[in-house]
Amino acid sequence: MASKALLLDLLRQAQRDEDEFAASLSQAERLNPGAENDWSPKDEIAHAAAWIERFVQRVQTPASAVPPAPIDDINSENAEIFEAHRQQSLDEVLASVVCSLWHGIPAIRRITGTVHTGAC
Repeated sequence: MASKALLLDLLRQAQRDEDEFAASLSQAERLNPGAENDWSPKDEIAHAAAWIERFVQRVQTPASAVPPAPIDDINSENAEIFEAHRQQSLDEVLASVVCSLWHGIPAIRRITGTVHTGAC
């Protein structure tokens, strides 16, 4: 179990980290399409955004409800995330990060009681 304040701080830090990382990329790094076994910076950012979204969904589950099922095959899940974002530009991926965090902060603020923060 984690406090709402801690969760909010973690989401805000994630946004700062993503912004800083994206700002540090060269033009070549920004345009790198990546590959399934050789992720580009864009792929790393998309990966983080997808897991943030899953985390937000998990913490929105009321303590009285059945927690979401754990992920059985993390490698398969990561491959699906890669494919889902493969054709997106870095700017599109960065927008999805902002969207995930933008939805996450109010969702966490609305939570009352126990928060499911177990493994996704």
